[in-house]
Amino acid sequence: MTLYAVADSFTAPSDAQLERARYAGVAAWNGYLPGLGIDSTWIAADFARIRAAGLGSIAFASGNEDPDKMAALAAAWKVRGCLDDEPGIRAFGTWEQSWLDASGFGHYHEAWDFPELRAAFHVIALYQQQNPSASWPTPADFAAQHITAVARPPGACGWQWRPNVIAYAAHVDLSWFDSAIYTTTPTPTEENEMQTVIVDVAPPGEVAAPTLIPGVTGSTSIVLAAFKPCTLTMFLWDEHGNTVAARQLALSGNQPAVHGPVEVAGFLYQIFATPPAIPGPAAPAKSGVPYLLALYPGSSTYSASLF
Repeated sequence: MTLYAVADSFTAPSDAQLERARYAGVAAWNGYLPGLGIDSTWIAADFARIRAAGLGSIAFASGNEDPDKMAALAAAWKVRGCLDDEPGIRAFGTWEQSWLDASGFGHYHEAWDFPELRAAFHVIALYQQQNPSASWPTPADFAAQHITAVARPPGACGWQWRPNVIAYAAHVDLSWFDSAIYTTTPTPTEENEMQTVIVDVAPPGEVAAPTLIPGVTGSTSIVLAAFKPCTLTMFLWDEHGNTVAARQLALSGNQPAVHGPVEVAGFLYQIFATPPAIPGPAAPAKSGVPYLLALYPGSSTYSASLF
């Protein structure tokens, strides 16, 4: 089963945001069905635009609404539904299983007190800084948040692992979903486009492990955006482990939200146009590909992201 990088947002994305996400490797953008407790402005045309962009989508729904009506609306909008099971929408109770049975929807719930319910698929919300690249947390992931581990339910699953970040010029949550949840097959991106990579930054006094991106070429497009001020040291190695180039970049972090993230955009052959100015560390095991890019985050209590 393929793993999909997924975004979701309370406000429907623009066509430009969808295009930016797709070229960053995002395979789906999730939205909402209207209902009591979900004050969202999504409409059927928004899901149509997502399909036209080559992305998959599901729609979160309110448990306050009639499940049969929600199922009919999801079918009319040509999107798969998912119960947004949060106490801020409707208090937990015995209604949940019958609602899921009637609607045929998937089930979204926070990690704490995650219930054992039957559903078309299951989505868990457990938040952390490090990109897990997985559709369900491990026991260690639960323990790190001081939450009792929840066994992975049968069938397709999703993990919403980071909330409320600025990415693709939008406020989004980040998730990993099993591809079986979606009925739309994403349009493949061009080979020279890079997927989204979250770069973890070490606390002061500690050394962060590098983020390694194999197979880059001179035409690989790169955009850097920082949520908070930080530095990144970038090394490019050839297939023999020789340092081809090195550059240190300082990212100043987000401007006010209306302006989105600060970005440093360009191509690798522009960023690495000069000989190495920084002594490079030894390359890890030979990658077997022409070039290997490594991002070494500087000491900071914040994270940077590569889009």
